[in-house]
Amino acid sequence: MQGQAIHAIMMSSKITLHFLLLTFASFLLSSTGRVHGKAARPCTIDAIYLFGDSTSDTNNLIRIRGPNGSRSQAADLPYGETLGKPTGRFSDGRLIVDYFSTGSK
Repeated sequence: MQGQAIHAIMMSSKITLHFLLLTFASFLLSSTGRVHGKAARPCTIDAIYLFGDSTSDTNNLIRIRGPNGSRSQAADLPYGETLGKPTGRFSDGRLIVDYFSTGSK
């Protein structure tokens, strides 16, 4: 009997939590972008600094010279080929931070 009561309380707690989250998300999505009766100005982003692991940062070795003055392999094709030029990263393509930066323009 007690097990059923605990289960019922847990289920009602989950339903309440989901309802609160849905209400909060709806409130955020329905905001009109007005602050004190004035239209909000768009925020300008000048720079993005990302400190992360290999899923978000694949190095930036293009600026580092070797002991004999040689450049990194990442400074040449095929690295960054889909971006149109070598990017200095050991990956061929965009990372999540690249999508954030293009989406913020």
